[in-house]
Amino acid sequence: MLKRLSLRVRILVLLGALIGVNCAGALVTLWYTKRTQALYASMVDRDVEALLAAQKLESSLVMPKGFVTYYFLNRDPQWLTPLSDYHGRFEDWLRRARQSAYLEEAREILNAIAFRSTLAYKRPSKPGFWKRASATARRPSW
Repeated sequence: MLKRLSLRVRILVLLGALIGVNCAGALVTLWYTKRTQALYASMVDRDVEALLAAQKLESSLVMPKGFVTYYFLNRDPQWLTPLSDYHGRFEDWLRRARQSAYLEEAREILNAIAFRSTLAYKRPSKPGFWKRASATARRPSW
């Protein structure tokens, strides 16, 4: 059948096939670019969310540390009252950080932080404990 076609027709068929292959390659490249862009965008969104949760988790740990420092400096129990509010914020950001953690190592770190925070935050059930603790605590010698 190809022997019956003239040279001009054969060249035009080959040129058409070449153009078709180039157009198909361009379409595949555009599709791949869109998929890659969507993948990177979702990864960036997820990582930014995790970064924000980590930063807020860190800042939720700083404020109670300051209140405890003030308490140890002047032994005034009023500095211990806002700790439960900040612990609630910490628990909320810890929950959000767990939702945004997609690596097993990150989950293990968050579980360790949660375990340590529950050990550190357990309050004695006896009323007046903080007053007795402040009365019996040693004052700094400076």
